[in-house]
Order: sequence, then C-alpha cells, then structure tokens
Amino acid sequence: MANRKVCKGECGKNKLLNDFYTSLSIMFDGHVPVCKKCLKDMIDENNIESVKTTLQRIDKPFIAKVWKSAEENESDTVGTYFRMINSLQQYKNSSWADSDFEGENQTDIYKHKFDDIDNMDEITTDDGVIKLSKDIAMKFGSGYTNREYLTMEKFYKDMSYSHDINTPQLKKQLVYLCKLQIWMDRSLESGNDSAFKNYNDRYEKILQSSGFRPIDRKSASETSGLLSFSQLFEQVERSGYVEPKPIEERMDLVDMAILAHLNYVRQLIGHERLANLPADVSEEVNSANGVLLGVESDEG
Repeated sequence: MANRKVCKGECGKNKLLNDFYTSLSIMFDGHVPVCKKCLKDMIDENNIESVKTTLQRIDKPFIAKVWKSAEENESDTVGTYFRMINSLQQYKNSSWADSDFEGENQTDIYKHKFDDIDNMDEITTDDGVIKLSKDIAMKFGSGYTNREYLTMEKFYKDMSYSHDINTPQLKKQLVYLCKLQIWMDRSLESGNDSAFKNYNDRYEKILQSSGFRPIDRKSASETSGLLSFSQLFEQVERSGYVEPKPIEERMDLVDMAILAHLNYVRQLIGHERLANLPADVSEEVNSANGVLLGVESDEG
C-alpha cells in the first residue's frame, strides 16, 4: 500500500499519508484529499461559514460542542478540532450529514459572525435589496457606519412610501429625521439619557412641523394606489388614453350545443364544419337570452 499521496490543495505536493487527516468517507481513499497544511489555510477560524463549507467539502461533521472545546486552544483551533473528531469514538465514523449544530451560538466563532456588521454593504428588505452607494453617503453626509447609512436609507424609503414627500424642504426634513434616529440609537447604547432626550425632542418637533406623524400618513386608498375619479381622469389626460384590448367573448354551453347540432347536420349533407356560430344564429340566441332574463330588446 502506498504511503504517500499527492495533495489536491494549493501546494499540490506528494506527501506522506501522515500529512493528511484520515477519513472513512466513501468519497475518499481513506484520507482527506487535501493535506493538513492546505486544509488549515483554507479555513478562516473566525468565520463560521468558512469552517462549515470546508468541513462539508471534505465530508467531515461540524459538532458545535466539540468546536467549542477546541476553541480553548487558541493557537490551533482547527487542528485540535480535527484531532478530537478523529479520535473520539462517537465521531470517528461521522460525515457531514451527522453534523450537530446544537450550542453553536455559544461558540466564539459564532459570536465573531456579527463583528463586521457595521461594514455591511447591503440589506434585504420586503421591497428588495438596498445597496450602499455614493449617492446614499452624499444624502446623509459623513460620519456614519455602513450599517447606519443603510438603516437611514431604509427609513427614508419607508417614509416615502407612506407619506407624500414632494418638495425639497420635506426631503431635507426627512433626512434630518433619519440622522436624529441614528443619534438617538447611539445615545441609548451609550447610556446618555440627556442626549437621548435632546435628540428625541428635536425628532418630535420635526415630525409635527413636517406632517410626518402617523396621523399625517396618506389615506389607505392613496397608499394602495386607489384614486378618485377626478384623480384618475387627471392622470389619463396627462399620460394619454391607451385603448384597452377588445374583450374576447367565449361561447357558452348553449352556443356550443347549437354549434354541435349544426355541424352534425352539415356533416350529414357533406358540408364543412363550422368553427363559430353564424352571425344570424348568434343574434337570435342573444335575443332569446335577453327575453329569458326579462330584458326587452331595442325593437320591442
């Protein structure tokens, strides 16, 4: 049996089998295809998704409580983790499908997941994705984190949907509101009650003076896009009238029965089949329907 193999990782070297972690996965030949050094380089120990992705690729399980124990060795968490799952009897034959995520939120690596939240460059909302841009930064000025810029932009959009922001003055007042909201949050987080009260008082004044209070919101019909007749006619005059497509009338059960009877008779005498009722027959049927429904014809 060969005691060496070529690493499928970055180095691509021919190494001793001791340089590879053992694996009982049916996907491999008894050893993980990437050497220990390359495998460690592949994993970002501070990124839980990086750890999970790498383990899945080599068909090794992620056991949260074992990873938590391995974190005690800060200099080589990855190496310690692999030694533990390869030596502990209950995990030796485990694959990625046997992963156990219970207690994951207690691991240090999970807590690092939110370390860079202030540097996020997009957020997902009910109305789509908001991506940080120079225009957003220009709108609110300097001195804010990426998360704060995106929070302000989301609030700005939400207010624009529910209120009629149609003048430069109102847009500027709304920008002030967005900023004050961030400053209030900062004051709360730092425990500065006096600063919070100051910002909150200014916030309330702008809400009232600019018509941004909940009672000043657009009516339900305006928010949902429903218009009065006068507003509708005004939009039509401004945009121009577009004639709708003609309504295509379908044959009902009576029409189809008559058509089937006509085609049967025509077939007996050697005539072609009809695709629709003849116009005169259709008029008679419609006239008869009107009489049955109690509607007088124009001629009556």
